[in-house]
Amino acid sequence: MGASKAVIKVAKKTLKRQESGSMKIKSLAKSVLEKTSSDEEIPSCKDTVRKWIEESDAFEVEGKMVMLKKKGDDSKKRKSVDDGDNEGKSAAKKAKKAAKRAKKDKTKTTATISSSSPQDESTVQAWRKTNKIVLKSSS
Repeated sequence: MGASKAVIKVAKKTLKRQESGSMKIKSLAKSVLEKTSSDEEIPSCKDTVRKWIEESDAFEVEGKMVMLKKKGDDSKKRKSVDDGDNEGKSAAKKAKKAAKRAKKDKTKTTATISSSSPQDESTVQAWRKTNKIVLKSSS
């Protein structure tokens, strides 16, 4: 069974390197055989390799196409603990985000309003003095 595990490992690597994430089973078996040709334990028969790929739980076979199975609930990632604290924290997070968005929208609207409204000359000159803006004369 060690040979089939090695074949499956090489097939996984080959599929991961594909941009589309899927290949025809015939071409996958062929590329696996090319990569494992130096290993004497692995048989050089396409049909055997193809059968191992089809029987493996790591792949989804749809007609002639093969792709890696998506990791679902049985993945090795940590699972969150369902406590009452989690719900409170998520609600607090959502409220914080909403407040942040509202503040951002408010500053956005005030910036557009202040820049588009006409201002009198004295306020413009005062702003230029405080921000140290000097205009060149056009003469």
